[in-house]
Amino acid sequence: MKHAISKPWVEINWLKAAAIGISRSDVSRYLPKYLVDPDPLECGVIKYWCFTLVLWLSVLSVKIFLRPRNGQVGNLDLQEVDRVYDKEAKHYDWKHHMTTRGQDKTWRRQAGWFLANLARIASKRLRVLDLCTGTGLTIEETLVVFNEFTLPVSLVGLDYNEKMLQVARSRRNGTRRNEDEEVMFVRKGSTLSC
Repeated sequence: MKHAISKPWVEINWLKAAAIGISRSDVSRYLPKYLVDPDPLECGVIKYWCFTLVLWLSVLSVKIFLRPRNGQVGNLDLQEVDRVYDKEAKHYDWKHHMTTRGQDKTWRRQAGWFLANLARIASKRLRVLDLCTGTGLTIEETLVVFNEFTLPVSLVGLDYNEKMLQVARSRRNGTRRNEDEEVMFVRKGSTLSC
């Protein structure tokens, strides 16, 4: 007996698409192959339950090691928020990935696809401001998509916390992928000219 352990991120109704004149090749121009023709992962019963156990243990470890803040949540002042992100900057990427069960990369990549499609429609360099950019993960995923389609882009990541921005800048140092991308990380309160 086989169990499917993954579903496609985007399910396309090809009959409806064909009825309004959209072909597979039209969709393939805007979405990666693994979304147009997804292969679900399948496994046996034992592997399925092992996967479920590992997933459950992962969720439990996140709850144990990433203890939520006690007290009223909505009343944080800027200094407390800054202290929290100063402390979390070094491990923020890993913790965010774990608390979203790995879905954060998918969400960021979807934002990149949306922006790339806007750029293709506009037929010009897109200028994007990423508010609360944190460690710049959304910008990184957006660049992956723009480079895949060889589209020019200017990206500015804006955040309040300087340590988070330092992580973003250190990731970008020496990783310029093509001549058509411009990336800048700015702290809130700095002057910026676009």
